[in-house]
Amino acid sequence: MRLDQENIELRIPENFKRSSRYRIKADLPILARDSAQLRLVQNSLEILELEDSEIDVFVDSSKTYRLIIICNTERIDFNSSDASTLKTQMKTNNEKISLSDSDIEFGEITAQMKGNSEYKLASYITEIRNILDNSTVYKSIYYLTGKAYTLVVYEFSEDEESFEKYLWTTRTG
Repeated sequence: MRLDQENIELRIPENFKRSSRYRIKADLPILARDSAQLRLVQNSLEILELEDSEIDVFVDSSKTYRLIIICNTERIDFNSSDASTLKTQMKTNNEKISLSDSDIEFGEITAQMKGNSEYKLASYITEIRNILDNSTVYKSIYYLTGKAYTLVVYEFSEDEESFEKYLWTTRTG
């Protein structure tokens, strides 16, 4: 599938359908039942659109809650020091959120760097628990750097299934 307004293609499973900030309520019915969560997701998408007006949003129609957001940005050449600094910043942000909202608990951030001759991938996965309704969401952030671009991919899911394997199918052209 070709990303919106980009010269980038990647393989996306058939059960994923395109969505947007404006359609997310209909595409993820679970959000329609939680107005605070819906506003949070819509506001987050709006903020991301300020950085990349052509963000790509996908919803997994086979699950209750799985959302993929893909942003294209200028090329970032990650190294292990950069990846470590970013993990520290994410941990600090999670701690701030926990202090302001005692109903949310964050698990440890699992960070990993991988690469091959074409790509570098930095991934960060965090388990987020809502104490009030005893629910869990997994937040994954991926930085995939190719020869001429970097994709920043956000994944929010009800389980630990990962979108990472599809990122390795990214091609330009």
